[in-house]
Amino acid sequence: EVTGYPAEFIQSGADLAEDLGVDSIRKMEILGVLEKRLGVRARDEDFAALADAGVDDLVSWVEGASSAPPSQAPEAASPSAPTVVVLDHPAQPPAGPPAGPPAPTLPDELLAWLCDTDPAAPPATDDPVATALTAGFLLCRDRAHGRPVSLPSSRAVGLPDAPPPEGLVVVATGGTTGIVARCVAQLPGARVLFLGRRTAPDPAVMEALEHAGLVPRYAACDLADAESVARAVATLPTTWGRVDLVVHGAGVTRDGPIDRATTADRHAVLGPKLAGATHLSQALGPVPTWVDFSSVVAHVGNPGQALYAAANRALEALPVAAERRLSIAWTAWADVGMAADPALLRLLRARGVHPLNVEAGARTFAQLVASDLCGTALVWARPPEGLTPLLGPLTQRRRWTPRGGRWVVSLDPSDPALADHVVAGRPLVPAALWLSALHAALADLGRPPHAVH
Repeated sequence: EVTGYPAEFIQSGADLAEDLGVDSIRKMEILGVLEKRLGVRARDEDFAALADAGVDDLVSWVEGASSAPPSQAPEAASPSAPTVVVLDHPAQPPAGPPAGPPAPTLPDELLAWLCDTDPAAPPATDDPVATALTAGFLLCRDRAHGRPVSLPSSRAVGLPDAPPPEGLVVVATGGTTGIVARCVAQLPGARVLFLGRRTAPDPAVMEALEHAGLVPRYAACDLADAESVARAVATLPTTWGRVDLVVHGAGVTRDGPIDRATTADRHAVLGPKLAGATHLSQALGPVPTWVDFSSVVAHVGNPGQALYAAANRALEALPVAAERRLSIAWTAWADVGMAADPALLRLLRARGVHPLNVEAGARTFAQLVASDLCGTALVWARPPEGLTPLLGPLTQRRRWTPRGGRWVVSLDPSDPALADHVVAGRPLVPAALWLSALHAALADLGRPPHAVH
């Protein structure tokens, strides 16, 4: 039902990711179906570990889950004010060996090159968009491989209580069914032209916006097509006057292993974010304020979301014609948007990412618009205490059950753990690395190190 494969095609012992191309996000959907059909429920720590499960692992989990104590209900998103931090400066790609050979700078070509080569070090480039795209990609790759990732340097900021100016003329991308409409509804008396892929807007949303005192309009367009964007922008009523604010919230996810990303996947993710921003800026000309919707994934990484992280990070560095530019890197929202699936929200919680209450997030958007902040602001439902590797350094989980598992220790000669132990030109594997890998595997099973026999 979830994967599209016939039951007889899925063999016992198959690796869902390597053999069938089923990524961790899709596995969460499978778990959701299993819970609903079989009346079992995973603990959050199991939910995180089962993201790398194989067919046999899922069977073992179901067999053991029926005897496990019931888990608590998922934590509700807190309505308290989110934490907003502003990056001190554009974050650079993760530290590592010296920059590698030159790579393409056009976003689509560069993303294809990154997926194909999976470089050990960022490519040599002076292009800020290419540098940002690479940084977002490598963060997700490094987290998936269990390498340490640090939180970006930032400072907490307070936001004004005063509402945004009344009657703003707004162009908003991302349609009317997601978080964009929820946010724009907080702009008093705004006149808004929504741009979206669907042929028509959600009538209930349009009615609610009108009831709230806004004047909404809608135009269907393909943001990746410059002519389509120009035609849509031309529908702006002339009586509205100059556009005051652009809210570029369009986005598409194509999550999964980077070695399985297709050309269509890259186009689907990059098109609305990057080409869409460029085409919209060209069609509108200079505007007073431009607000992007980015993602915290672009700055902290998340396994399986390398394309999405790369596109958002590149968007933040993409030049647009605006007097003031603010990129809002949102955490996951509860009940609306791309992460609204309950199974995905549970996986994110297990990885330390807490969902943002919809009302609190929308209020924060209005406060950010009313502020004078520029650059990139990260919005968290709960401040992260830090980012620990999902596994130990160099260790990748391949199979997992509540009783055991199989892990792979990736021996990369450029990694400091090996580069510091070279004899006669050949890297040696120190005993400390094996012990570190063993401890990581034990932690993955939720067992203390002294449980070794």
